[in-house]
Amino acid sequence: MSEKKSHLKDWYRTREGIYVFDAIDEKIQDKLSKLFGYYAIEIGQYLKKRSLLQQSRIKNNIKIYTSKSGSGADGIVAEPEFLRIVFDNVDLVIASHVFEG
Repeated sequence: MSEKKSHLKDWYRTREGIYVFDAIDEKIQDKLSKLFGYYAIEIGQYLKKRSLLQQSRIKNNIKIYTSKSGSGADGIVAEPEFLRIVFDNVDLVIASHVFEG
């Protein structure tokens, strides 16, 4: 994991970071409640046990972590820039800060 992403992950654990995550989550949950599909992918997760897809009506959620330290048994570890996602086969992709320098 790059130093920049490590600092971002640390920041999301602060009071301010949790507040921002909650605000983003609230906006996304409103949109997710109106979406239907078969497959959703969440790339990059900065708060353990917190997923932006928690309330998704899409039941097949795939979590892709950007480092082993953030991974859990519920996802895989990969470098997002090398993923070949076929967008005709995926209904929703949420990528949190994964393509930033």
